[in-house]
Amino acid sequence: VSNYTGIESRKEMAEGAIALYPDARIIAGDPMSLPAGTVRDEDFDAVFDTVGGDVVDRSFSVLKKGGVLVSMLGQPSADLAKKHGVTAIGQNTQVNTARLTRLSQLVDSGKMKVHVDRVFPLGQVQDAFRYLEHGHPRGKVVLKIHE
Repeated sequence: VSNYTGIESRKEMAEGAIALYPDARIIAGDPMSLPAGTVRDEDFDAVFDTVGGDVVDRSFSVLKKGGVLVSMLGQPSADLAKKHGVTAIGQNTQVNTARLTRLSQLVDSGKMKVHVDRVFPLGQVQDAFRYLEHGHPRGKVVLKIHE
């Protein structure tokens, strides 16, 4: 039985946690968007939030006591974390040359994989933005600068 529940395209984002905690039940995205019966209250060890807004607050109810909620879009409510007996972490990434170099090394070595959904030439930048807005990409959308 897989320890991951959620939208398949978001599984890659949670793979680090899945590898570190192979016995934990982990969900990425909005738990309420999954089919009925997939998620029960206090069913998961960790929630990896990439949606934000009210999804973060709703996610607390699916965590077991002692679980962890990580939001990529800001700090989750400390009051709700205390109420549900869980840890809430807001992950904010600051980009700088050293971090980008390290990420490049991880990708080049194969330790980190980047899923590219679609590549557009720079001249089709408007098409790329339309695709982002309406195409439901399942990975990165890339603009290619040079041939």
